[in-house]
Amino acid sequence: NRKKEAKLSPLAAIMKDVRVKHMAHRLLRRQPHSMRSLVPVRRQSDDPTTIREREKAQMMLKMLKGTVQMDASAMQYVKHLTHVAAKRMAGARRIHRSILSETSKRVG
Repeated sequence: NRKKEAKLSPLAAIMKDVRVKHMAHRLLRRQPHSMRSLVPVRRQSDDPTTIREREKAQMMLKMLKGTVQMDASAMQYVKHLTHVAAKRMAGARRIHRSILSETSKRVG
């Protein structure tokens, strides 16, 4: 009677969540190509919001790839994401709750 495979932690589950990945890609895709290139071409139309959006999207992708250590600020960001995405994403509230419980466990 073998044990079941270890379940993903809620956080890992989120980071694996295809919908989040798609959201990140969509954020990136909304930007013109020059902004996605490694050496972005500076243009007058680069308003702070667009830049922030791009940074967020890149942060998300990094989280998905698991290159970002999940610290407090990253957790804050994931919480923010699930909150924002709750309107479009099924199960976002459940995900949010599981994150909260996970962080409280880690801190406690």
